[in-house]
Amino acid sequence: MIVTRGNMERVDYKAIIDKYKNNKPNENDTLFEDNRELLEAIIPSKDVREYTRKIAFEFDSFILAALLSRAEMPLFRKIKEYNQIYESRVAFDQINFLVSLLDYINYMLCSYYSFISNEDKECFYTVSSFYAEDDKYEENAQFMRYEDAREFSKRLKGRDFKILKTRPVNEMSDIADLELDEDFICCEMGISFYNEKGELIKCNSYTIPEPVDANDAFYKAYVYIPFPFRHGDFVKDLSCDGCIGMINGPKNEDDVVERYIKWPEKMKEDGYEPDYSDYTINYESLRKEKDQYDWAYDHVSPLYLEYADNDFENTEEGSLERVMSLLKDVSMGKTMIFCLEYEVDEYRKKQGVKSELVDICNQIEREVTKE
Repeated sequence: MIVTRGNMERVDYKAIIDKYKNNKPNENDTLFEDNRELLEAIIPSKDVREYTRKIAFEFDSFILAALLSRAEMPLFRKIKEYNQIYESRVAFDQINFLVSLLDYINYMLCSYYSFISNEDKECFYTVSSFYAEDDKYEENAQFMRYEDAREFSKRLKGRDFKILKTRPVNEMSDIADLELDEDFICCEMGISFYNEKGELIKCNSYTIPEPVDANDAFYKAYVYIPFPFRHGDFVKDLSCDGCIGMINGPKNEDDVVERYIKWPEKMKEDGYEPDYSDYTINYESLRKEKDQYDWAYDHVSPLYLEYADNDFENTEEGSLERVMSLLKDVSMGKTMIFCLEYEVDEYRKKQGVKSELVDICNQIEREVTKE
């Protein structure tokens, strides 16, 4: 059902939820162990949290809701936190925000109830667990009822897993638009994700349309959270198993203001709406990919960065700390690039990766021997 509010059409999620009023959420989904303080849950970086406390940064309702939408936390805890923000009514002057917040809460509930409902038995649920060593999901079992799939998933604790809801299709009229020739295919109807504790993290039902909002809705909007990291700082990336790198970003407060405060405002003046993906900082790291160590230049949210606690002063040859120290010296104009290249090659050799320089030297030696 679509309702009109102002100049925008919105889905009447409340009417959809009424269809499922006799349904109860699965008890395995509503239970969670995540009892962290809200700020710790939405800002993984302890260094950013400490910095915001130090400068007395104010987290208003809009900012908290925005960070919640991007946080990795159990679904029903997230709904609980949203309801507390909505019920506090601290933003009566922001009626559009409150309307958007209520819509988003109902959208999450609609998606969940739609996903777990299979009363006509047209769909089935496939449980797949994640194997880190293979970096992929592998199917475990299939069920007609979500309750059975969820019960089976209890034995998967210790691994991330997902449940895919699928509807078999065997009529060509149903698949004509897909331009497929198969006599039997499956149409994905939704997917849900769970962490290694078995907690439901995210649930999408493809039959429930997403909220229709302006780009500045809290779950899309650009939100600036002050951070302490500056050019040349050594950090670890919490979103990448603690990868160590060096910040390649703002050098001082003026740079921060220009990039993270003035630039988004300029975008708005030019008719463009920045979103949460614009709140990133660059850092460089040496990362192993396919048995080779190469430079990675990443754009990551500062909320997932912390200062690296490695010793970068007393480094030994062939260590990652030495590589990072030389990277900083090169960026500051204190040393030559070939010194860094040599140290990277030493690090590769120490990690058991074949050295490019050794290949070159061996080639030269072979050529000289031939002559």
